[in-house]
Amino acid sequence: MMVLAHHRSGAILHAAGVTRTGRAVACAGVSGAGKSTLSNLLDASFTRLSDDRVIVRAADTETVIFGTPWDGEAGIACPESAPLAALVFLHQ
Repeated sequence: MMVLAHHRSGAILHAAGVTRTGRAVACAGVSGAGKSTLSNLLDASFTRLSDDRVIVRAADTETVIFGTPWDGEAGIACPESAPLAALVFLHQ
């Protein structure tokens, strides 16, 4: 998967990903930083892409985040995507 992401100008991030109103936020952090907890706290106005790993790719004019089939502790895995609006780093 890393090779595929690399050849498509992308990378797999250890991050939770969410979308709202057509824009996405990736919340990266080490295990135990709160990615799954944060994903569970969000209300229904957010689409939760993943609570553990997302793919980020450079597109023609913007960076796009994709959900993956690899869920984390919260069991969140959604195959949707959206333009990346922000990358947030979580600390324990």
